[in-house]
Amino acid sequence: MPRYVFLALLLLVLSVAPAAWAGPEDEIRTLFDRFVAAQNAHDLSAVRGLLWDSARFLRVTRGTPIWGREAALKRFEALYQGTWRSPLSGHVASGGERGRTPRDHAQP
Repeated sequence: MPRYVFLALLLLVLSVAPAAWAGPEDEIRTLFDRFVAAQNAHDLSAVRGLLWDSARFLRVTRGTPIWGREAALKRFEALYQGTWRSPLSGHVASGGERGRTPRDHAQP
């Protein structure tokens, strides 16, 4: 009987082990991919769920520090409002970038 208990426990451990084998790199990649997808979809509520809810949260964008999740969300909201999508190309641009393609942004 103890042998069957041991085998049952071993099978249980082995069945959940692959989830435990995922390293921090995998978790970071998954979180980053979710953040990029939420940004691309302009999904402010999804972005909210991915940001640290702390006054110590720091986001630096274009050399400007933004402290706190709510301040960062206000910045994202403003960016999303100034973004449009071309029905012809699917290219997303913001503000003064209207009509420019990714190729226009390439460095010489």
